[in-house]
Amino acid sequence: APAQEDSEVQILKEKAKEQESNQEKRNLRLVISGRDLESLEKLTSELIANGNKLQVSIRGPVRLPKKTLTICTRKGPTGNGTETYYHFQMRIYKRVLDIMGLTSDEIKELTKVSIPQNVKVELSVK
Repeated sequence: APAQEDSEVQILKEKAKEQESNQEKRNLRLVISGRDLESLEKLTSELIANGNKLQVSIRGPVRLPKKTLTICTRKGPTGNGTETYYHFQMRIYKRVLDIMGLTSDEIKELTKVSIPQNVKVELSVK
């Protein structure tokens, strides 16, 4: 019985090694967007620091042009009087990070960061 158990243990170890070698290396693209530039940059630097700890190849952050949404509306409710306007703006900032050569365990480890409420993160695996 002990010889049979030893052979079963060896078979299990071989299967574990095969799974490790068969684990696909994947590329990850993170698109980070938000209205607050400071929290966006902080999250980006945390992700890069985690990637450097895992010793993976990182491209970015690529800073995309900001989108400025503007709304101009009349102050007067009736339309009479002088034409005065309110001007409202919302700026949306975007960053793109490409991280290459990650296993599924490394993806889990990399994304263990707290994401601020006002930041949106889109993750795509290739």
